[in-house]
Amino acid sequence: MFRVIVFFLSLFILFSCTENSTESEVKHDLDIKVAKWFNNNTAAISITYDVGWGLGTEINQVVGETINRNLCIDFEFVTEFYNSPKNRYLVDKIRDDLYPKGVHVFGHGHKHVNHDNLTFEDAYNSFKTCFDLMDNWGLMPRAYAYPHGRGLKSSTQLANELAGFYCARGFTVKSNKELFYICPDDVSVPQNWFFLPSIVVGEGSLTNDNVVNHEEMKVYLNENLERKSWVTILYHSIGIEGGWAYYPMEEYIKDVNYMSENDFWVGNMDMVAAYIYEKNGFSFEIEEGSSNKYDYLIKFSDGLDNKIFNQLLTLNISISNSEKNTEFILKDSNGEFQNYPIINGNVVINILPDEKEYEIKIK
Repeated sequence: MFRVIVFFLSLFILFSCTENSTESEVKHDLDIKVAKWFNNNTAAISITYDVGWGLGTEINQVVGETINRNLCIDFEFVTEFYNSPKNRYLVDKIRDDLYPKGVHVFGHGHKHVNHDNLTFEDAYNSFKTCFDLMDNWGLMPRAYAYPHGRGLKSSTQLANELAGFYCARGFTVKSNKELFYICPDDVSVPQNWFFLPSIVVGEGSLTNDNVVNHEEMKVYLNENLERKSWVTILYHSIGIEGGWAYYPMEEYIKDVNYMSENDFWVGNMDMVAAYIYEKNGFSFEIEEGSSNKYDYLIKFSDGLDNKIFNQLLTLNISISNSEKNTEFILKDSNGEFQNYPIINGNVVINILPDEKEYEIKIK
């Protein structure tokens, strides 16, 4: 009788061990794709405001209306103005208070001049002075916008690139509206990183071919969604009557309401540009885990300078054989955990492609 009991007990233990071993050895294939836009939004928008921050109460209202809807906005930064002793305090305010709220600045030259009228050397010196001062002040100089939209010459664009900026925006009017949409559909790289198009807004500027109200703007925003593209919008004198390219505050509020209510990523120009660069350079290395502590080791890369390109990428990960799994766990080298739900065999993560190694556990 004792031998019979031992025999069946041995079978039970063997069966249990076999069952557990089989469960722990289930392998998963991971299919990893970068979303076209951050957080899987359908399209992207960058609100750029060609005015210096700190110059009026209307500007403060624009900032409030924007960030209260969890949107981002960019202001011009002419370094000569902010380098003067009376305005230097504004730099600290921008860097310490506004940047964390999603308010960035883009380079706009050391002086507000037409750089196409300068020699290559003088244009380069203006761009480089602007870049270096912004860098010294901790303002992450990456995006640029040409004063008067005058960066039409290839030599001007080259000077801007050599100075250190990685994208630059010009002017685009409605008669050239086909140019509004950056990276539409399956296009992955802008036609020209150093003369990005923009939707010019406001009355009475260089041309009468601008967007002047929300109903017009909505047409282009809807087409942006249809094309799954990125648009940069160039505002002037929002709520400032008599200002250059005046645009009523109530129309701007309609614009940002519409942006917040629809499937847009409204990000800073430098961050959206960084996303595109990182997405195009994205790669990963993965290997199966060698212990029961984790299932895989993985490293995400983009081949870019991590100090400059620090925008999170959105990854869509499809996990095979995951019918019984509900959690995807990343552990970095510092022991920090990030937990994500697995829904119908899929998980969405936001991650920096900065060559860090992570352990993956699928539970």
